[in-house]
Amino acid sequence: MFSILIADNDENDRLLAQLALKECCLFNPVFFVADGVQAMDFLYKRGIYADALSPGLVLLDLNMPRQDGRQVLAEMKANPVLKAIPVIIMTGSETEIDREASYRLGVMGYLIKPLTFTSLEAVIKTIPQLGFRIVEA
Repeated sequence: MFSILIADNDENDRLLAQLALKECCLFNPVFFVADGVQAMDFLYKRGIYADALSPGLVLLDLNMPRQDGRQVLAEMKANPVLKAIPVIIMTGSETEIDREASYRLGVMGYLIKPLTFTSLEAVIKTIPQLGFRIVEA
């Protein structure tokens, strides 16, 4: 079983992702952080995240405070351990530069906000097809 880390400063987007996971009958542990510093602390198991489960998937917003998702993604992919964690970008950035840079770093998908529940649900339904072990109801 794998856990999911959702790194997004927008509480509504985090809630939407959590609801879509439940609607798709995926009951893997889900953890939330609101900025890039918290995301890196979680991934490195620092501070309050010392006992955190290592995520098997990260849903990452590019536009977050303190440390943006671009920096988080670059740091993850530069680390020999963290680079193996699959990442799906969920962002308001429609720039081709961000999309291309994200794919060059190895993201599995790039979703542009505002996400609809239906579009997010469609992406989440592909998770089992990507070889992830899921917890289903």
